[in-house]
Amino acid sequence: AGHPARASLMACTIARALEVDKNEYQAIYYAGLLHDIVYVGIKNKPLLEQMGILEQNPSPEVLEEMHPVIGSTMLEPIHLLEGAIPIIRAHHERFDGGGALKLKGEAIPLGARILCLVETVEELRMMGLIGNDLQQRAITEARNASGTRFDPSVVNLFAELAVQEEKFWI
Repeated sequence: AGHPARASLMACTIARALEVDKNEYQAIYYAGLLHDIVYVGIKNKPLLEQMGILEQNPSPEVLEEMHPVIGSTMLEPIHLLEGAIPIIRAHHERFDGGGALKLKGEAIPLGARILCLVETVEELRMMGLIGNDLQQRAITEARNASGTRFDPSVVNLFAELAVQEEKFWI
């Protein structure tokens, strides 16, 4: 509960510190809120049939790997979300190019690079970490994966904000 709002808040805090323009900020906001929308769609058999996904008979693991692409495809008809769709589609890409789409470095939209890190923090929260334990573990994991899973510039800013921004940990 609260994952989309927390993800959006944290991603927007990082985006604000990076001084992104208004349109990119808005796209990051919506992507933070809707990046996991596919979990509504995965239980919707007619939607999956319409998208041609059930024809492939994917395993739960494959569905999990495909969830950024499926979710972004679900949202494509909504013009307001045009800027958020590439962020949602790429939010599981690794900075070193190891993601499903094989995007690497700056080819990954900035919002997706931010959201990728935010998702890791949220996973730690869902494991039950809170307070200082969450903060310290998130910073450690981010730094350990800097340059591989995460964009080093996003990691550095995250680590700085994590100790400065109290509302970051709501």
